[in-house]
Amino acid sequence: MMRATYAVLATVLMTLALTGHLTPPLVFVIAAHDGHRRPSDLGVRGALVATIMPHDQLIGAISLSRTTMDTARIAGALSGAGLFASLGIGPAYAAIVVPLCHQHRADAVRAWRPRSRIIEPAALTARAAHARRCGI
Repeated sequence: MMRATYAVLATVLMTLALTGHLTPPLVFVIAAHDGHRRPSDLGVRGALVATIMPHDQLIGAISLSRTTMDTARIAGALSGAGLFASLGIGPAYAAIVVPLCHQHRADAVRAWRPRSRIIEPAALTARAAHARRCGI
């Protein structure tokens, strides 16, 4: 849902830029909507890392997560500035909207796909031993 919101906001900004109707107040309104969503996105990611990682590995996982997010912010800002400088704001946002829509579509497909049964490693070892005994 977060990517869908980002895609909609980027599409609105791209459309306004390409039609020549983009003004600073509209940019502030779009940025305000994005600003309301983004903090919850970061909080959800942090909570997810804290939930799925064992306690003894939590510090390293949080460090890696923060490093990845900060690196992505820097790389995204630099590549966005390069696209904006070379193409203009409308085409630059078109380059942003396309991957966001593809990511949202992939998330939607993944969410509706039936989940496979998870087999524990011990069960795999037991099955392999049984298969060897049976000559399979």
